[in-house]
Amino acid sequence: MGYEEKKIIFETDSLVAQQTVNQKSVSRMARFVMKYSGGSIKDEKQASYLLLMLVALSIIFSLYLIFVSNKTVIKRGGSGPSEKELREYRLIQPF
Repeated sequence: MGYEEKKIIFETDSLVAQQTVNQKSVSRMARFVMKYSGGSIKDEKQASYLLLMLVALSIIFSLYLIFVSNKTVIKRGGSGPSEKELREYRLIQPF
């Protein structure tokens, strides 16, 4: 019982395969920055640096809002509600 060997031949265009391998993928955000920068950002490296600076600035701004602008909305140590306000509240919410 002889089996015949069949060779499968794929027809591929090596030029297309090489172009696909050699193409460097650029992230969408970097492409967006390069497109809308008005020509001032010319390559992916510059776009990445700009995005990194934006992240750093947003972290610094967030830390500023959390730690430096420490203003409270409710004043502590105030006189509290008056006796009249307490009586009205107790009528609404009996204990």
